[in-house]
Formats: sequence, structure tokens, C-alpha cells
Amino acid sequence: MKSVHELSQDELNELRSRWYSQHEDDGSLEEIMGREVEDEEDIPIDIVVAYYEDTYFVEEDFFCNL
Repeated sequence: MKSVHELSQDELNELRSRWYSQHEDDGSLEEIMGREVEDEEDIPIDIVVAYYEDTYFVEEDFFCNL
């Protein structure tokens, strides 16, 4: 198991994509970011890291590892 701090860049990018989709779907993205966000790459990785701080991951959690 790995913490969010041990993830590869590809895994972090995939996690950012999940985070973006989740918050875009529930309508909270603009509220969290304090502005309109056009693309998931506009989300700083540090926000994603903070969100998943207490979560542990395994290789199979990410499509990029399959």
C-alpha cells in the first residue's frame, strides 16, 4: 500500500482526473476552486494530495498500472 505522497506522476494525474470528475459531477468544483475551471490540468496537484491525504492505494487502483 502507498500513501498519496508515494504515487508516481502518472498515478497522481489519474487521481487528479478522478477528483476533477467527482467534483464536476456533484457541482462543487467551482465552489472548491473559487473560480471556474476549464480543464482538469488547471487543478493543482497539492489540492488532490491534500484531499487524499488519509487514503492508501494499491497498484490495481490505477488504470495506468494495468
